[in-house]
Amino acid sequence: MTTRLRRARPADARVLARLRYEFRRAEARPTESADAFVRRCTAWMRRALTNGRWRCWVALDRDAAIVGQIWVQIIDKVPNPGAEAERHAYITNLYVQPAARGGVGERLLTEAMAWCARRNVSAAFLWPTDASRSLYARHGFKVSGNFLDRHLTGTLPGRRLT
Repeated sequence: MTTRLRRARPADARVLARLRYEFRRAEARPTESADAFVRRCTAWMRRALTNGRWRCWVALDRDAAIVGQIWVQIIDKVPNPGAEAERHAYITNLYVQPAARGGVGERLLTEAMAWCARRNVSAAFLWPTDASRSLYARHGFKVSGNFLDRHLTGTLPGRRLT
């Protein structure tokens, strides 16, 4: 399959939200309907692509249909007086429809990482799925012993848990 990459636009948000639902429903049973999720996610993605806080690239098939995506957010740390990294990137939502796989995810990840390098990002982090671990490992990602996280409980924004 011939694909090309381009930067996502706010007008792509609804298609990207549908792909997000397709991706995540395979990982965990949805707690909201597809229509409700797509409406909520479309609004979020449109804002994210408009306000500049996120960058997204899409993969297009030969008919110019979006078949994959990757999202990146740069996180600036508080400045340090020493030689400590001050810019990181959060990589998320790398998904390619099954029929389009076979190098498209590699291309999306390579594009995102090159963009990060041009912006002097010192480290990138992500939460992989089991299926994506080998892709990320091929691109130099490793499990880090320096990273801590804490899961908070409570209601998820924008929806009720059932």
